[in-house]
Amino acid sequence: MITKFIITVVVLLFGGSMLFAQMPTPALVGYWHNWSDNNAPYIHLDSVDARYNVLEVAFAMPVSNTDMTMQFAPDRGTQQEFITRMQRVQAQGKKVLLSVGGATATIDLTTTANKNAFVSSVTALLTTYGFDGLDIDIESGASILISGGTISAPQNVAQINLIDAIKQIMANYRNAIGRKMLFTLAPETAYVQGGQSGFGSIWGGYLPVLHALRDSIDILQVQLYNSGTMYGIDRNIYTQGTADFIIAMSEAAIRGFSTSGGVFTGLPASKIAIGLPASPSAAGGGFTDSATVYAAMQYLLGKGSKPGNYTLAQNGGYPDVRGMMTWSVNWDAVPRNGNKYQYANGYSHLFAPPTLPLPDKVVLSLPGNTEQLHANSVTCTWQPSSPQVVRYQIDLMVLGNVIRTDSTLTATTTRLDGLPPATEFGWRVRAKNASGWGEWSDIRSFWSVPLPQRVVLALPANNTALVQNNVTVVWKKTSPDIQRYNVRVTNNANVTILDSVLSDTICTIAVAPAQVYTWSVRAQNVSGWSAWSDSWTFSSLAFPAQVQLQLPVDNTDDTSQTISFVWNKAQPNITAYRFELYQGATVVFTDSTLHDTTITQQALQRGTAYRWRVQALNESGWGEWSTWRTLRIKTIINTYVDELHSTALLYPNPATSQVYITLPEAQHTPINITDMRGLSHSVPYTSTNSGVTLYVSALPDGVYTVHIQNTTLLFIKVPE
Repeated sequence: MITKFIITVVVLLFGGSMLFAQMPTPALVGYWHNWSDNNAPYIHLDSVDARYNVLEVAFAMPVSNTDMTMQFAPDRGTQQEFITRMQRVQAQGKKVLLSVGGATATIDLTTTANKNAFVSSVTALLTTYGFDGLDIDIESGASILISGGTISAPQNVAQINLIDAIKQIMANYRNAIGRKMLFTLAPETAYVQGGQSGFGSIWGGYLPVLHALRDSIDILQVQLYNSGTMYGIDRNIYTQGTADFIIAMSEAAIRGFSTSGGVFTGLPASKIAIGLPASPSAAGGGFTDSATVYAAMQYLLGKGSKPGNYTLAQNGGYPDVRGMMTWSVNWDAVPRNGNKYQYANGYSHLFAPPTLPLPDKVVLSLPGNTEQLHANSVTCTWQPSSPQVVRYQIDLMVLGNVIRTDSTLTATTTRLDGLPPATEFGWRVRAKNASGWGEWSDIRSFWSVPLPQRVVLALPANNTALVQNNVTVVWKKTSPDIQRYNVRVTNNANVTILDSVLSDTICTIAVAPAQVYTWSVRAQNVSGWSAWSDSWTFSSLAFPAQVQLQLPVDNTDDTSQTISFVWNKAQPNITAYRFELYQGATVVFTDSTLHDTTITQQALQRGTAYRWRVQALNESGWGEWSTWRTLRIKTIINTYVDELHSTALLYPNPATSQVYITLPEAQHTPINITDMRGLSHSVPYTSTNSGVTLYVSALPDGVYTVHIQNTTLLFIKVPE
């Protein structure tokens, strides 16, 4: 076999504790020669054509056929110079893998010692140089031979050790580097598709390895060259160098096939790259001209018609095929018919995305044009643009000048916070794809929240005189989007008695009496406070006016012991009157619960001078007392005595302990005794058919009235 080398690039993505390997899509894999050859000259790693995004460095090889310690050293320059060049390539997003084997290397891991040497040496090379992963291009040795068993249960110790060694190298790499090791394989057709014709020796020799490591494989790139004829899964035989061979061998790797060692389950198309030589000189056989390769790949990718006899088992082909591989980048750099990089050019025609038109003009959704916001922030949304938009840019403008921009948006919505109040804004959006920025949308406008309108006061009306000492002030709801109000009340002395913030448009206030108050209100929304409203005044309830007395007139002499006192109704809002009657400096009667403007006093003492006054009460308190008035009750005791004697119905009179009243049939007559103040008194008595005897020794001295059988008699109680 012709010596060949495969270079594969693997991309690792990190997400939390999960690590995902991702090859470039599509991938152009090229093997890179670590030696000089006059026919395919040496190329520095960082000088390879930029379209190759996965490079397989060929090769790491064993010290000898019996010592499986793998060696690698740069053919040109120092180790550090090689590492520096490789890092330049990796910095461009490309992947560089170390390929193990090649046509001249025999890999035999029959013994544990050989396996351990293989594991430790490969791990050291990967970590020392900083390779992104490992490529297996073993083409000879016991480790890739079938010697019994099945695909899922091989019996070849060297093969089992190879599988275990790769697993251990992956674990070592993850522990040392902290990410997944990228992993590719480049077997010859006999070791994969050849398993359909027989399962033993080299035939199907890679199948147990592929089966055991399928979850870790990033790319399987079977060499579709240097091959004999091979069966397709349609059981027809195909020859290298033809479109049918490329298509049949690729579909066999994807769909799988049956062997005498069991069923090989194929790999996803996204893990398959099509391996072909870069030029006729690059391989001993299997070179295929560019036109044939293009036709075969178009059909395989589901983009073109069938170019030969082979019919794909899957309608629509395999659009997810990862890419193409070639031996080698050095051979592709050699001019062929005057042109370099014909393989890379063919790949570009096959996998280069079609030229995208610029994104469509964005259509804005919300907020609506000229919309008035209800907060000084806004969520702007727009309809998705196409094709293949990767980013959006929004501009926020005031008076045509951009005051804010963001060109990193990936969603069709964004929130704009901290907008200045009472401002008209314009906004627009455009979309970007691989071809560039599309046209700006139409410009829409919206308004941030203005300051609140001035509050209009409602109740009480300006200059209102209250009829109680609390007041409910009311104002009209203002706009826009009011959050709260601030009501302020000051008194006569311009002292603030209330400065309250509340959400309602009503507030009840307790006020001091006989004061004039000024009040005003302002409103707040997200933009701030409005100006204060007009200032209105109200006056609290005055103290009652002085009561004006009517009857009896001042300095009255009266013979009646029952006097009605009368006064004018006072103002304002009187709730009660207080009446006081004095005898000298002594209060003889008082009542503060009066609701009428008159009161009658009975049994006033004769020969006594009285004075009286009245004051009024309202919610503010007691008003000023009226002026004093006086009256005198005349003494008429002698007249009463003569009257009593002439009737001869009651004696003795005056009395000390008993009074006898001559009255026929008085036995069951009720008796009522009152003093000059109208107060009732109860005394013991006895009655017969001829009269009544009253026992009055317990009565205070004074004049008393006896009411009996519709007859009124007077007597005087004197000391014994």
